[in-house]
Amino acid sequence: MSKDEFMELIQEGESSRLELKEAKNQVPNSIWQTYSAFANTDGGTIYLGVSENKVTLEDEPPFEIVGVENPQILLKEFWNTVNNKNKVNLNILVDKNIQTINVDDKTIIKIDIPKASYKQKPVFINNNRDSGTYLRNYEGDYHATRDQIDAMIRDSIPSGCDSELIEGYTLDDIDLETLHQYRKKFEKTRDNHIWNDVSDEEFLINIGGMRQDRENKKKWLTAAGLLMFGKGLSIREYFANIRMDYLDMRNSSIDLRYNDRLTIDGTWENNLFNFLNLVIPKLTQDLHRPFHLEGIQRIDVSPVETAIREAVVNMIIHSDYKTEGILKIIRNNNVFIFSNPGILKLSPEEIFHGGFSTARNPRIQKMLELIGYGESIGSGFPKILEAWRNQNWREPDLKYNASLNQTELKLWMYPIYSEELNNDLKEIYSKSYSSFDCNKIEILLTIGLEDGATFSRLQLLTKLNNFDLNEQLDWLLENKFIKEIENKNEVTYIADSEKVELEKTGNVKSKTKLNETETFILEFLSTHNRINANDVLKNTDIESRQGALKALNGMVEKKLLKKDKIGKTNFYSLFNES
Repeated sequence: MSKDEFMELIQEGESSRLELKEAKNQVPNSIWQTYSAFANTDGGTIYLGVSENKVTLEDEPPFEIVGVENPQILLKEFWNTVNNKNKVNLNILVDKNIQTINVDDKTIIKIDIPKASYKQKPVFINNNRDSGTYLRNYEGDYHATRDQIDAMIRDSIPSGCDSELIEGYTLDDIDLETLHQYRKKFEKTRDNHIWNDVSDEEFLINIGGMRQDRENKKKWLTAAGLLMFGKGLSIREYFANIRMDYLDMRNSSIDLRYNDRLTIDGTWENNLFNFLNLVIPKLTQDLHRPFHLEGIQRIDVSPVETAIREAVVNMIIHSDYKTEGILKIIRNNNVFIFSNPGILKLSPEEIFHGGFSTARNPRIQKMLELIGYGESIGSGFPKILEAWRNQNWREPDLKYNASLNQTELKLWMYPIYSEELNNDLKEIYSKSYSSFDCNKIEILLTIGLEDGATFSRLQLLTKLNNFDLNEQLDWLLENKFIKEIENKNEVTYIADSEKVELEKTGNVKSKTKLNETETFILEFLSTHNRINANDVLKNTDIESRQGALKALNGMVEKKLLKKDKIGKTNFYSLFNES
């Protein structure tokens, strides 16, 4: 391989899936942190024999190929260490994961570290799970928190997260009205089933919502039974972090932050079955319903409605209810957004393909299957994809945030190609736009329609390889058609508002563009009267109180917020010019 070819591979430098280390004479000790981080996140590649130039001249590459001097000795040292249980708790590598590359007569060692399966995590080092478990983001390796480690351990339990027997919780903690609504649906779906004639307690036992303790012979609720049918107070008593929220944000404004909301407010028993039954009609009530007959029976449930129901079921059965986060659904003008606590147990590629079933809460999944919701063979997400593709809408966006321990699915109701936006871009960029190839146009259309896009999202939609997509993005960045926003997980590309303004008017005019933290703060204040630094620390990627205050005070300067002191604490609320 030539030097130029290799430099193209690493041109973007270290990232969430690439690490460069000098390693001229020995295996660097820091490699094991990266090994743990890649294994516990999305996998990645380490190149040994590449050093970083701390100070570079113009046009000088930021990396230098130094090579490794004794590759066979170094490889032996690496294999010995990765198989040493006192250093690494689990070796997930095989021979094909490591290869040597000759670059201009220098030897580079390439180590491909796969993503560990949820059954293998956490992968840790130094015989210490608490201090030796690492995760990876755009900025590098970082220590996993206690909550993140606990979440990995829960995910590795073969029986799932909802099989736990909760001592002290009995039928008295069940909201019988909810349970009876479920039983009616069960009877309608399975009218001759033997379980229709048993008591409530026996019915719960049969569906996995209650179980007898084999030691003391007492019958307690399982986590699945409590979450699905429990009284709201009993659920919140045991699952202290649980939150459920639905917001209808269509045509919202500063004066009207949302049109409808369903949250934990004391007006309904906030268990999962009630949440599902209340929110699905709100999501589907305005959808077009085709009319057709199967025999003499009218069928008026559209594939889109079925897909949305699948999305609600998926977020419920895949949520981690013991970690912080919100089971949240937002309906906006052209997108449905589903987010839940807990990261993906499988890769997005495996989920898109279907055929797998790894629900975090398999008993809840079974309860919903018994009344006709969801599929156990992993066909739920392909159903969503099929419905969206048949509508010629944009590919759904499924991603997770490891640092926030949260998964998000966006179902865009935009067409794959927007003639209206394309015409707008033609008008804005004039002659420049007419010279663009189809890839640049697709990138700009995606960024415009989705209000920003990550590298992985653009790669999914454009089908470009890493090198070609980087080349397109570099050109658009260099010519200021787009700009990038760095966060801990992945760079997001957005339209350069100054470039747009310059093309439109000939004058650069600063426009207010909200970042992720500012967007969260305004969304938080749509449902709360005020916010403080602790709220920002708890719900965003910001890691210090000083950083949280800087974000809040920056919004005060932009006249988005106003600041009030109550006691010794500064609180912030929406700015009102009147």
